[in-house]
Amino acid sequence: MELLVGVLLVVAVIVGMFAFQRRRVRQALDAWEAFAREHGFAFDRQALRLAGTADGFELVVLTEQRRTQDRSTDLFTLLRCSVASAVGTELSLSRQGLGGALMNAVGAGDERLGVEDSEVFDRAFWTRGLSSQARRALSEPAARWALLDAARAFPGLVIRDGILQLEVDHLVTSAETLEQLLERALAVARSLSRAAAASTG
Repeated sequence: MELLVGVLLVVAVIVGMFAFQRRRVRQALDAWEAFAREHGFAFDRQALRLAGTADGFELVVLTEQRRTQDRSTDLFTLLRCSVASAVGTELSLSRQGLGGALMNAVGAGDERLGVEDSEVFDRAFWTRGLSSQARRALSEPAARWALLDAARAFPGLVIRDGILQLEVDHLVTSAETLEQLLERALAVARSLSRAAAASTG
């Protein structure tokens, strides 16, 4: 009898988790569809992916399955926005952390921007591939502060191959959070674009 009760409890927990996951995915689908409709983005409901252009910047929002710290897996939400026209494709930028420390230890240390008032930025980010184009854009204080602000809200911020990526460590199920991602990404993209234009003007 006790064994039967235990089995039924396990089954109930599994069914409950499955139902919760289904509700979460349905909620996400509805939110993403509303967000896509609001901004005129293409939405692939099957792949849970949207793409479009905002303020002249091409962007994609998608999910990626990753292993979390407790070794379970979860869907992360990623927004990718092209900033290649402002910083080129050589720049690699991410938050300073264990990865940066390890890279420094093996002799692949980061490159410092080293301009006036860039100390906070240099301490906050690990950077490589600082081309002259990227240096010009990041030399503008407004561009650096936009990146710092975005990284505070979304610590997983990275720039690689000319793509700015912001991420949320779960499946986004509200249009409001998608709006926050978009606003932060566009704030960075606009600031970098203006800085690049000013430096060549």
